[in-house]
Amino acid sequence: MKAHYFLVALTLALVCNTAAQAQLSQKTYSWEYSVGFPMGDFGDFIDATSFRGVAFSYQNPVNDHVSFGFEIGWNVFYQDMGEVSYTEGSATITGDQFRYVNSYPLLLQGQYHFKPEEDFDFYAGLGIGVIDHVQAVDLGLYRIIDEGWQFALRPEAGILFRVNPGTSFRFAAKYYGSFADGDLPSRSFLTLNAGLVFMQF
Repeated sequence: MKAHYFLVALTLALVCNTAAQAQLSQKTYSWEYSVGFPMGDFGDFIDATSFRGVAFSYQNPVNDHVSFGFEIGWNVFYQDMGEVSYTEGSATITGDQFRYVNSYPLLLQGQYHFKPEEDFDFYAGLGIGVIDHVQAVDLGLYRIIDEGWQFALRPEAGILFRVNPGTSFRFAAKYYGSFADGDLPSRSFLTLNAGLVFMQF
């Protein structure tokens, strides 16, 4: 994991250096609503769709097609597993089980815009960073909590629809691929996002 954190720090330094050279003043920031779908090992733990997600991002343009920035977010996953039995040693607990995962992405990101001058602008992006996953399992009167910071890569594809010179709608698909760390398995998930992008003049 130390190598992962070094890679994140190196990427941050490169982004800051590139952003300092940017000549355009039209930076953007956006708020997005996010619907999440657990994938892989995460889908084995919780297979319910999450309708509780939000993301904030900021982009600093380098030229007409390329921009760099960051994203922070919060996605809440939950599932009622019904009545289950849990055995540890000679003790068995039976009760209703509820599973929760709160995921907090913190990513640096780059985007390439294919048609930035047009009202419909398609783009592709890549984020790199970490995701803090806080996992809880409630069983009767007991709660088991696990937390882990996992290195993450997040490819993205989306479209921007300009409604006026300073505002656009964004529709995007993002895959948050996180890597297992310690005792916490990978908690990767896919999101479909919709939101507003505002231009800073």
